[in-house]
Amino acid sequence: MTDEQKVVRQEDVIQPYSDDTDKRDNPAYDSDRVIHERVEQTLDDVSAKRVSEETVVVPSDETLRTAAYNRAKRIIYFVAHVFTIFIIIRFLLLALGADPSSAFASLWYALTYPIVVPFLGLFGVAEIPQAGVNIFEWSDFVAIGIYYLIAWIASNVAKFIYHPKTPLDRVGES
Repeated sequence: MTDEQKVVRQEDVIQPYSDDTDKRDNPAYDSDRVIHERVEQTLDDVSAKRVSEETVVVPSDETLRTAAYNRAKRIIYFVAHVFTIFIIIRFLLLALGADPSSAFASLWYALTYPIVVPFLGLFGVAEIPQAGVNIFEWSDFVAIGIYYLIAWIASNVAKFIYHPKTPLDRVGES
């Protein structure tokens, strides 16, 4: 006998479909492939068998595209949420008349200025923050709405990129 004999058996539970297979009515088309692998090793000196089994799930293309789309959507809406939080804090500082010469307020105004600059003066002349002067900026609410609209559009573009409709999908819709 040799030093070590190995017997490897591999079986696919769900076989991958070829490109010419009709995929509309196949429930396994979008499912993941599950691969079971069993390795038997016969050791020379003990004449015992060592068996190791491993199960690997190989995600389907649809699962990978869905994961990529969900990741892109989470990133898009995360940025929109961060912008909204920054704008709301800016709005509160302005509405409560925070002193712009204080370190926190001046930092916050400088941080949020690039985010709100396209909307400043939308409803009249933009006021310069002053200590003790309450400023109610309606343009901040418009900025929040526009940023969420942009996030929604970007999310739909990501959906179009990661989940394009195939001719088979269009047949099922009509």
